[in-house]
Amino acid sequence: MGSLARPADVRATRVEMDIPKLIDQAIQEHLAHLTKLVVKCEWDIESHTLRLDDLSTRIEAQEKAKGSFGALETMRAEIAALRAEVVQLQPTDISMLWGKFPLPDVLVYEPEVDVHNEIVAEDKSERTEEELVEETLTEL
Repeated sequence: MGSLARPADVRATRVEMDIPKLIDQAIQEHLAHLTKLVVKCEWDIESHTLRLDDLSTRIEAQEKAKGSFGALETMRAEIAALRAEVVQLQPTDISMLWGKFPLPDVLVYEPEVDVHNEIVAEDKSERTEEELVEETLTEL
């Protein structure tokens, strides 16, 4: 048994040595992928920041040109007030505001409808252009 145990110990030792390397390799691969995603997200954030800065600059320039310095803040305050009102009105029962109105009687059944199918035979009185031309020529 001693001769069989030695190769098993050697294999176990090799596996023990290879497992950390495999784990490190998998971590490095996933970390590289995550690093690429982070760099892409940082670029997106930077581009959005530049766009926001550009928009803020344009708004400030328009406010200075028009002479209204607090228009943006006023609009923000109005939006916040409207949001607060919406939050307050959400649980309100509408029937409290207008009262209860009786609904008119609704038909429970569908009324009978008479459908008349008519078959129209082909109209043979229509004449072709050639026949009309011949008829006109014969009348002259």
